[in-house]
Amino acid sequence: EGLEPAEAHGHEDHVVVVGYGPGGQRLVRVLRDTRLPFSVIEINPARARKAKEDGVPVIAGDAVRPHILEHAGIHTAKLCALFIDDSVATRRIVELARQFNPTLQIVARTRYMADVEVLQRAGADVVVPEELETAIRIFTHTLGAYMIPPEEINMQVNAIRSGNYEVFRGSLNEAHMMVLQGLDEEGLHTRAVAVRPGAPIASQRLGELNLRRSFGLTILAVRRGDRTIGNPDGDFQVQPDDRLVMVGAASQFAACAFLFRPDAPALPPDHAPFDPTPKP
Repeated sequence: EGLEPAEAHGHEDHVVVVGYGPGGQRLVRVLRDTRLPFSVIEINPARARKAKEDGVPVIAGDAVRPHILEHAGIHTAKLCALFIDDSVATRRIVELARQFNPTLQIVARTRYMADVEVLQRAGADVVVPEELETAIRIFTHTLGAYMIPPEEINMQVNAIRSGNYEVFRGSLNEAHMMVLQGLDEEGLHTRAVAVRPGAPIASQRLGELNLRRSFGLTILAVRRGDRTIGNPDGDFQVQPDDRLVMVGAASQFAACAFLFRPDAPALPPDHAPFDPTPKP
């Protein structure tokens, strides 16, 4: 397995793309054109070589192996997108990625509708059955994760559909680039983090958690069902299935990961956070 340094390893809030087949290549094209940080994991030697030839930061290895995900920077990544055909491997990678980084957004492609619920239970936020809309839905979710305004994303999607998916056959044109110039630092550092049943943060009040003082994170809003609660106060009690919209650095999200890890022991506030600095 080639563990060559990838471009995103020193970055935070990047996308980890698992699989450099046609779907992965299309997403990489969009990420490059929108200048979003990313790294790629590819187990197939021929596809890994193609990625290198394309100038893509790639790790040649099996993402089922924990050290491969760690080498891709999964602890500080913002999003992981999976484009592989092996349903068993996809489920295992989702489980590992979710365990390593509970604040990560995970988007997975699957061939069969029967796998959707399985992957969601494993920790995937979005599962897309393989069909013509696959590329559009993953592309839409990825841009949404970076706080591109919904109306601009819809404009992108309509342009893609009206052009018979032409945008995925080449580079984004000048008009699409203008639409995506709304990307800013606030969007890059904002995450919507799911509170899963059994996570230590569930049933706690925000005032008791004091995420700003303990981790430097600011809660902008909470999504609960169809409602969005802006600027919740200290008496607000977090519930399972809430989504906390927070802003902070990737290292700060990594430090609070234990709060969102289902069935994890409640660690003391002064626990040693994850250190993304490579060890000698």
